Amino acid sequence: MNFLKQYQLVTLKVLFLVMFGLALDSFSFAQQRFVQLDSTTHFDRYKHKEWVNKYETIANEDSVRFYVPYLSVQQNAPTKVGFLWNKIKRGKRSEIEFYLDTIQLKVTEESLKLDTGVLMLPARDDNYVVFVKQKNGTIIAQLNVAVYWSHEVDVIVVPLVETALNVDSLSRYMNSVFAQAQLGIHLSIDPIFKDDDIDPEVPFVNPSVDFDRYTDQMHQLRDRYFEENPDASKNAYYVFVVPGFNNETIEGYNVVNKSISFVKNSEDTWRMYRTIAQQLGSSVGALRFIGGEDQPQKGTTQNLMDLGIGVRLIHEQWESIQRNCHAFSIYDDYEDVRTTGGLIAYYFWEENDKGEIVAKNGKLFSQVKMPFKRNHYSYYQNITSIFFKPLFTVLSFRINTIHFIVFIAICVLIYYLRKWLFRKGKMANRSRWLRFGANLGVLIFFGFVAYQTFLLVNRGYRLFEMKGGEITEMEGASLSEMRLAIENGIKPEVLSEEKLGSELFVKQKGKWMLERRKNVLYFNQYKRNDEVYYKLVKDSDSLVVSTMDYAEKAESHYIVINYLSDGKVEKQRVFNHLRVEITSKISLPNPKKRILLFVNGYRPTSNGNSFEATFDSIMKKGLEHANSNNLIYDHDRYNYWEIWNEMNKRFESKINPGETFYADGHHSVSTSNHRGLVEFTTLSQEYPNRCKNPKKHVCQDVEGDMTYEMFNLKPNKKGFEERRRNGRIAGRNLYQMLNEIPNQSFDDTLYIVAHSMGYAYALGITDELRGKINFGGFYILAPENAESGKVNMAEWKEIWQYGSDFDENKFISPCLLDGIAPQTKAGGLNKENRVFIPDNLYKRKGFFDSHFVGYYTWIFKLDEDEPGYIRQR
Repeated sequence: MNFLKQYQLVTLKVLFLVMFGLALDSFSFAQQRFVQLDSTTHFDRYKHKEWVNKYETIANEDSVRFYVPYLSVQQNAPTKVGFLWNKIKRGKRSEIEFYLDTIQLKVTEESLKLDTGVLMLPARDDNYVVFVKQKNGTIIAQLNVAVYWSHEVDVIVVPLVETALNVDSLSRYMNSVFAQAQLGIHLSIDPIFKDDDIDPEVPFVNPSVDFDRYTDQMHQLRDRYFEENPDASKNAYYVFVVPGFNNETIEGYNVVNKSISFVKNSEDTWRMYRTIAQQLGSSVGALRFIGGEDQPQKGTTQNLMDLGIGVRLIHEQWESIQRNCHAFSIYDDYEDVRTTGGLIAYYFWEENDKGEIVAKNGKLFSQVKMPFKRNHYSYYQNITSIFFKPLFTVLSFRINTIHFIVFIAICVLIYYLRKWLFRKGKMANRSRWLRFGANLGVLIFFGFVAYQTFLLVNRGYRLFEMKGGEITEMEGASLSEMRLAIENGIKPEVLSEEKLGSELFVKQKGKWMLERRKNVLYFNQYKRNDEVYYKLVKDSDSLVVSTMDYAEKAESHYIVINYLSDGKVEKQRVFNHLRVEITSKISLPNPKKRILLFVNGYRPTSNGNSFEATFDSIMKKGLEHANSNNLIYDHDRYNYWEIWNEMNKRFESKINPGETFYADGHHSVSTSNHRGLVEFTTLSQEYPNRCKNPKKHVCQDVEGDMTYEMFNLKPNKKGFEERRRNGRIAGRNLYQMLNEIPNQSFDDTLYIVAHSMGYAYALGITDELRGKINFGGFYILAPENAESGKVNMAEWKEIWQYGSDFDENKFISPCLLDGIAPQTKAGGLNKENRVFIPDNLYKRKGFFDSHFVGYYTWIFKLDEDEPGYIRQR
């Protein structure tokens, strides 16, 4: 079958499955009361028992219960839907009433005589329900209508190899799939991407089965692409077509809700189309593949994310696509991301025999790589002792000869110690239980001593920590290999250095040398035999530009290039660590600015279709991210704010900031009042759900005890202070970013939005910035353990704490309480500055919902005279 015929057949299959979705469904006739008439609308009907809880049920006129279908429609666009009259006789059809809330709808007059009534649906901007009633008020049918903003996202396919993909047919296919969620795909295909460092014939190593991080090969390909295409849009989704993976069964890979995907090239174009659609489903919509607990068996559905050829999406997937398609991030959550914040800047380059950098195209930054900043120097060891050379690893611990020597010595020592104790205590004549107890005591003592000496031996590795010199283990390594070795290497115990600094990795005659320098690097540029050379001549903690008569203490990292002519400095240029030139800025006047800082709380390891679902990995696997790296970003690095009702943009529209930054307040559950993952998981599973009847609560007690007493209400002050202390590191980084031009933040005004654990972290940031910037507004959303911290209201022009009302609900309706962070008043805050979730938002309260940041949109609907109103700037 040629491609054209194959494509035509596939297109018919796709349109049939997407637009009608009925051929493979085994519903009763009553369940198919509504049918599609408008090609812009799409149905989702119940089919699989594993998804039974995702669909509402009602009883029809024959008292038969059936599942309510969903219909996706475009926002603010009128449409129509068909209603099958079924057994209703023509004379009785005019008695059937259609309602949208309290508004009565009408079918067209002429359709009363047809088998299908034509029901006109009005233009709406929010979801609604259509009820079909008999004259006596009995509901005989219902339709849940999901209203979505119809718009496009950009998808760019980047082939690394020759491929048969056709832009027009692929575009039609993608649009036919994602139209179900009212999302359009604007697709383009780049020319084949070529790079000297990337072999297009080498298969990619197998990626993580948890879909949570990219491989080093993927990092390299992505980074090289954006280096070669600096103007490439960061607000687009990229699909790299690669030669394949070591595991030949892997068709594609994407980190969930990240905008970079990788698809295996194939001669089967139809197969590639669907694989690309699946990767975009994961990328654009954070969709998960079918399978696992509470999911249908693999291969039993016609869903896009299942095996087979299906392309259908259920209504939860529509919602997830619409919510997540605004989040563009090319980085996974585990890698270092470039930012102007960070106390230590990392540099990699290669020099010739004269210590010079030979520039391609005359540009320094084509040869000097500055991939990231951290708050500490690297922890690299040059182990020269044969006794400390690692023999193998156990659970990431390196085992060496000293471990064995010490272990044998302890065994001998314990053996003679036990022998002496038993002889001294005449144990041979004692009872069996006493001898057993003595042996158990010796065994425990042995374990304690062995563990402590094991840790002591490991501390000996510190003797070999490098602060300069040759890294012998990396001799002959490429720049990319050296960078990866540092990026994936051992992290030091120290969280931050006392001073700003630079760490240089310089390749000289095939050997990599490590140097630690100050935060301002000065290079001379000169020409010889028509070649352009650069040479590092100086480092300093001051930014000095003599040609502009400028000298200030440096508050960030800079590269200063001196352009020489006849041995004299003719011109100087200044660049920040992102390679952006700031020479002209240092002489400009300092404008006053509003600075908006978002401080997120706990970040679950999964990104589900609901806030509760995002905690799935915690509750099922006991997994959580490592604590914050205490860096500051100029974008929503972890997709914490934007995917949930664009909370960041809502605050930005109120504050109208000159610059917006993001801090990561994430820390382990152990720093919260829960004090551990097991405790939190147990509580979340045993705590009662929100009562169905808001006027009749049945949640006041659990097994005879008051429900609210299930919470651990004793403040975890130690954990709170750990977060606050680490927040001070982030504060240093924010100060650095605000003072890229030294002394520029003193007349700026800071506004902070902090959620959950981010409250303690935000206090640490303000501790560091106090006296260095003005404080404007502090907006505290559902803070965790708020009573352990204290705010100074006199410092702030506006301050509010938002959350659930613990004291009001704990006895009568504890099911409405915030279970993730039971709310207490922040220390130092007036009670008038607390604002509680409105009573009319009953369905947005509960163990998870009361804490969910995306449900705090009610803040922006408050009237000017109401507590919690944020003044428009």
